[in-house]
Amino acid sequence: MTLLDDPVAVAAAPLTPAPAHRRWERHALLALLAATAVLYVWGLGSSGWANNFYAAAVQAGTQDLKAFLFGSLDPGNAITVDKPPASLWVMVLSARLFGFSAFSMLLPEALMGVGAVVLLFVTVRRCSGPAAGLIAGTVLALTPVAALMFRYNQPDALLTLLLTAAAYFMVRAIESGSTRWIALAGTVIGFAFLTKMLQAALVVPGFALVFLLAALGRLSASIAHEIRNPVGAMSHAGQLLAESPGLTEDERRLTQIIRNNAERVSAIIDNVQRLSRRERARLERLPLPAWTEEFQEEFCETMQWPRARLTVGGPDSDVEVRVDPDQLRQILWNLCDNALKHAAYEDPDRGVEIRYGRMVPNARPFLEVADRGPGVAPEHAERIFEPFYSGGRGTGLGLFLARELAQTNGATLLYEPRAGGGSVFRLVFADPRRWEI
Repeated sequence: MTLLDDPVAVAAAPLTPAPAHRRWERHALLALLAATAVLYVWGLGSSGWANNFYAAAVQAGTQDLKAFLFGSLDPGNAITVDKPPASLWVMVLSARLFGFSAFSMLLPEALMGVGAVVLLFVTVRRCSGPAAGLIAGTVLALTPVAALMFRYNQPDALLTLLLTAAAYFMVRAIESGSTRWIALAGTVIGFAFLTKMLQAALVVPGFALVFLLAALGRLSASIAHEIRNPVGAMSHAGQLLAESPGLTEDERRLTQIIRNNAERVSAIIDNVQRLSRRERARLERLPLPAWTEEFQEEFCETMQWPRARLTVGGPDSDVEVRVDPDQLRQILWNLCDNALKHAAYEDPDRGVEIRYGRMVPNARPFLEVADRGPGVAPEHAERIFEPFYSGGRGTGLGLFLARELAQTNGATLLYEPRAGGGSVFRLVFADPRRWEI
């Protein structure tokens, strides 16, 4: 990947506007489900009665209610099958509805496969977007063992469907922190136990660990909120003390240390709270030239920074991206604030540049912040995006938060040393030819 030295000279490639609705997502999902249904239902009765042991139990369930409830092998209820009866219940209901046959017995299994694909799609979609959800659903549908499992009368089909549903409910529980979703996950895991006993419990440790980590994040945010008030009081007391007329130079230096560290703790609290309440990106089309001009004006006015020392440059033609404007503002604010602290404050001749354009040759839009500061030592370059790694200045969360937000928007945040000295932090957006529509 190469970048022209002068981003203003990069020719703007025409963009295909993205409709607000997501017709392709709906059509692709319907096509996937239709193909999955055909794959699983076509020639469904070719394997005959499949497992004769379970087929006999299904037939018994159509003839006797007690055999239905307990999964008996025969209508006389002499002996039950070797598994709990939940998977048999579904097949018996289908056989009662359509008449007992190999096809009516296996039809619910095939439909469970289609349902599992849907659930996997919506689960992955909430975390990684519709494209990843479609890929996950396709992989599940085309996995050979899945194609066999959803065309056979073993309990594994219902077990897979229920555990996939439990994973979806856990994702919702982690997002909302609601006990309702946890209760739903526990309920379907209970039904999974009625399907294949302790095999249903294989996912429980993973679910518990993920939810615990999410809960720790919320706990950290709550603790940070409680710390804010005493930190603010200490900072205010230090400021009042610094205004006392009888302080010596050493005492003023100590009060300044108190204020600086109180500000640093306050910044850490802000970043922790931003991370804990981070929402999904609300993507929209955004013209970078106009947006960066507005950002420059807001940043300079808020930070009391001369506009001449924060320049904006890019091609004359429009460069559009698809991004959450609020999250992009937070990313660029962190990058500019970082450049000011490390490169521009101490030298009045140094400035910060905001540049935008398109990468060559793939035409991916980019937005970068460049400075002429001392740069980042090579041994530290790989760690600058790690949380709490600050090199002795700042909180160590600004760049970490910026990269996390970039990934949420389908973009990539990169660092590279600037030719002639300094640093470049480049935000590369998604390929406009592959925008989600």
